[in-house]
Amino acid sequence: MTSKLFAQLYDRMIQNMEKTHFSMARKDLATKIRGTLLEIGTGTGANMAYLEQGGAKVFLEYNPWMLRQALKKSIRKLGDPVLGSSSALPFREGSFDTVLITLVLCSVDDLPMTVQEISRVLKPNGRVLILEHVKSDQFWMAIFQRTMTPIWKHLAGGCHLDRDIDEALRKEFKKAEQKSFQLKKTPFIYGTYEKIKHQSPQK
Repeated sequence: MTSKLFAQLYDRMIQNMEKTHFSMARKDLATKIRGTLLEIGTGTGANMAYLEQGGAKVFLEYNPWMLRQALKKSIRKLGDPVLGSSSALPFREGSFDTVLITLVLCSVDDLPMTVQEISRVLKPNGRVLILEHVKSDQFWMAIFQRTMTPIWKHLAGGCHLDRDIDEALRKEFKKAEQKSFQLKKTPFIYGTYEKIKHQSPQK
């Protein structure tokens, strides 16, 4: 599926899941936003309805067709839209208090680099708010995810069904709070991670 067609169909594709599960998680995460906000993978603007007016907000999206849909929903009224890559964030070190990421880390080209970049642009006491589907801990479901990913990622904008996103995040962040639910036997997690303060090497 082309990136343009995927952007045009995305809202309809997740409409039912939004009503039953995603909206609840998005609303909960929005209450935990503090200070300056960077949203990575803004997409068509699904989180807009839950974000408060005012405050410094930046909305980064890699797919120009997705960003175009968000612009049609007047995302500029909430903050600054930016076209860019999560693995090379165009921001200075320690620029944000909060990074919001929903249903994005499954699709980034370079997950380890994205996690490092998130840590770099966060302030020392920054937090990461996520909503993601993750690799199942059920043996047969995990095999199904791994088998289907090569096909699925071409149909769903690069989405990988079998990524262990929690493990990737815990290399740079401390898990502070996490909730979970299942949707069609696929596990989802949402919650808060806090930036780990790395100690300087001793001389």
